[in-house]
Amino acid sequence: MKLYESINSLQKPIDEFFKQAVIVSSSTNTIDTISAEVNSPDTMGLISTNAQVFLLSASALIVAVLIPSLVDFISRESKNAKYIQFGQYGINVTMNIICRALWATAFALNLFTVSLPGRFDGQAVELQKQKDAAKSPEEIKKIESEMPWVTLFEPAPWAFAIWGVIYSSELLLTAFVTFFGHLQISMIEKATPYWLAGNIFQSLWCLCFRPSFRNALWLPMMFLALASTSLFAAHREISLLITSSKAPFMGKIGLLLCRFPLALHAAWLAAATVLNLNAWMSVSNASTAVQVPVAYLSGLIAFVVGGCRLPFYSSHDQIIRMKYTVYHVITPLPVMTVFSGDPWIALTAAWALSAVRSRTLFKIEKAGKAVQVLQSLAKMEQVLVALLLAIAVGRVAGEMLGLFSS
Repeated sequence: MKLYESINSLQKPIDEFFKQAVIVSSSTNTIDTISAEVNSPDTMGLISTNAQVFLLSASALIVAVLIPSLVDFISRESKNAKYIQFGQYGINVTMNIICRALWATAFALNLFTVSLPGRFDGQAVELQKQKDAAKSPEEIKKIESEMPWVTLFEPAPWAFAIWGVIYSSELLLTAFVTFFGHLQISMIEKATPYWLAGNIFQSLWCLCFRPSFRNALWLPMMFLALASTSLFAAHREISLLITSSKAPFMGKIGLLLCRFPLALHAAWLAAATVLNLNAWMSVSNASTAVQVPVAYLSGLIAFVVGGCRLPFYSSHDQIIRMKYTVYHVITPLPVMTVFSGDPWIALTAAWALSAVRSRTLFKIEKAGKAVQVLQSLAKMEQVLVALLLAIAVGRVAGEMLGLFSS
């Protein structure tokens, strides 16, 4: 009996020891589990994406800060010195050659980043075509589940054909600048910093408009807005030269041809910015009560870009002035201009809104019933397209009169 009691007395501390061992083991398993979760591909991907967001944002900030300095440098050096010396060997180059090299490099960078596969827009267009061709509700539902987002404000796939026109015309412009830039020295020196910034910002957009950045779509939207603003600034510099009384008639024709691809590119990127805004609202799970007004606002923004003189066009010492304008005021707000401004900007905005309206009408047809929100959205888009076309016609007339009367 005493032996049994002794064994029982020893068993208690042994049981207690094993209980503690189990607790420690369970804690170790918990630690291992946490460690595995932290080092899992998904978590590492999240950390990596956050780091990329920071790096890309920092890059954009650096570019935005340096561009004004580059503008001042080019302006100062082109006036003060005919040649700029590099290195101990005394290599002398003109500012015009430097600007031409920067122009070609910026375009090459853009072409390279645009060619990288895996962006949202390529996937979305392909899935959109499959969805449009689908006939059964089951097929449509399956394709919709694979789409990155569905919005009220989105263009028909044919809208993206404009990229072919933009890049082919910019390729010709870049070839002209590279090989015959000495014929347009002033234009190249004034527009190059903004052209460089626009291409860099669009390249940054190409790097982040991808599935890994799905939860940070504000970033590619910001890059598109910066790229558009930069190209509009380059467009402004050329416009100021066109309206200058010093420019000869044939010189103005050449500048108009140089300005054409910039007008298309800047306006289309502005339209793409509002498309990205709607995509951001969708992936952020914004309610319909939020997405509907954002869709209406997007149409109005596209109209303002196409039909109005933007504020920074009036921030220069010289204002774009043409003899035949409805009115001209200096204002911090956009002002609608009918007989002044670039008609290609208005036409590009009209193209974008026409594509959005086409898509809206297609949604109404697929729904098989009257959808009040979509119908009113389509009517607004139709009105805005008609206004933009009228503005474009007026601007063509204004530019012709301005050219022949100068």
